[in-house]
Amino acid sequence: MFASSSVWKALGLTVIFLIGALFIELIVGIGTALLLDRLMPGNTFVRTLLLWPAILPPIAVALVFKFLLQGDIGLISFYLSKVGINQAWLTQPTSAMGVIIAIDAWQYTPFVILLALAALTAVSDDIREAAALDGAGPLKQARYIVIPVIAPAIVAIALLRFIDAIQVFPTIYVLTRG
Repeated sequence: MFASSSVWKALGLTVIFLIGALFIELIVGIGTALLLDRLMPGNTFVRTLLLWPAILPPIAVALVFKFLLQGDIGLISFYLSKVGINQAWLTQPTSAMGVIIAIDAWQYTPFVILLALAALTAVSDDIREAAALDGAGPLKQARYIVIPVIAPAIVAIALLRFIDAIQVFPTIYVLTRG
């Protein structure tokens, strides 16, 4: 099995997908959670809205995006063609990989945001207040105080998403037939 070049190609594509999807989801998710925690602390309505993409069935999401990205009749493809971007999104390997990563990020970044928001409840207001009194701005507080406190949660979030992202086969099959 390991002598076959197709196995190594599939493994390489899996690694590219995992790195791309996890990088986007973790960076955007944790960054958004830090902003939401600062701007709208404890807002349950926003948290409820964030949960919607993550609970949708992956096959249903893939079907919707497949129709949106179809070359001649897809809504996204139609409007992109109006500005001069004509692309067969799901038939070319590089663009298909980008689409699959983007769909996965769209669906699961809100889940990362929710988990990061839950982790941010562990950061004491006293620590933040002390840092602010010492002259640390919001970025320094996030970098030197908040992220180190929630680092174990970030590792757990990354592992959960890694395990879940490996199971992306239905989305890939619906979008590209493999």
